[in-house]
Amino acid sequence: MILAIVLALCAAASNALSSVLQRRAARSVAPGDSFQLSMLLRLVRDTGWLLGILAMIGGSSSRPGRSPSASSPWSSRSW
Repeated sequence: MILAIVLALCAAASNALSSVLQRRAARSVAPGDSFQLSMLLRLVRDTGWLLGILAMIGGSSSRPGRSPSASSPWSSRSW
């Protein structure tokens, strides 16, 4: 139970960190580049934005009780 709480707190903190890092990086892009491929290419080269993506992946992978096989609609469980 305590491990689940710790993992949930880590996931929440990681998701918050990813949001802050990605928003900071996106703010540096010129407004005229919004919704264009050049904006995405600039963000991919930005270290802060990439760290935000990694934090998002880390946060989603540390959520308790989220095994891919348990949530699959093709799992072998019969209800």
